[in-house]
Amino acid sequence: MKKPPTGSIVEMIGDESVGKKSMQVRLVQERWDPSIQFTPTTEFISWTCPISDIDTVRIQIHHASDQKNYETTMFYHWAFVIMIVFDFDNPHSLTHAEMRLNQISETRPNAFLYLIGNKCELSRKIADEDAMNLAMRYRAKYWECSAKTGYNIREMFQDIAKLRCECGVGLAWTTDEDFLDSLWESENGVIRTYPHLPSNASCRIAAPK
Repeated sequence: MKKPPTGSIVEMIGDESVGKKSMQVRLVQERWDPSIQFTPTTEFISWTCPISDIDTVRIQIHHASDQKNYETTMFYHWAFVIMIVFDFDNPHSLTHAEMRLNQISETRPNAFLYLIGNKCELSRKIADEDAMNLAMRYRAKYWECSAKTGYNIREMFQDIAKLRCECGVGLAWTTDEDFLDSLWESENGVIRTYPHLPSNASCRIAAPK
């Protein structure tokens, strides 16, 4: 019998036109929709990734339409991984990504960071070396992908799922006691602490059966 899937929150941050929603659609529906437009809503999807014959990992991928105030969202503060997305066709998006990396390194120093270059199928207006150096500076994993062709989309999220499995991190880490209490009541929970978390933070996760 397979173990029940457990999950982790992944927060996607980036300019409106970098293709965050298209990346979600490509991952879950395996298609490219050129008619996708910016919508003033919060996008939140779940994706289950098989890790082995008996293990699956469910990651919950969120992105907010208001990218200027992402630090105020609860998902940002609970996220296990934060993905900063830029667009190879727009040099300004990499400049904004650098600003966000700097902010995130101060407000979420324990999160795992991914710097993602989308639209790699287009003629590049950003040098690969510039993007790679930025990722190295903030110790972020660097991926190039294309929501249009599907290149590296599934592989990138599989890498995040494997990271979740290797680290053993549960739904979120937080010091919010109301969240912890509600999770504890709704799941068959256990408390685990991890050395890379703040000393006053605990993580309660559903125990596999």
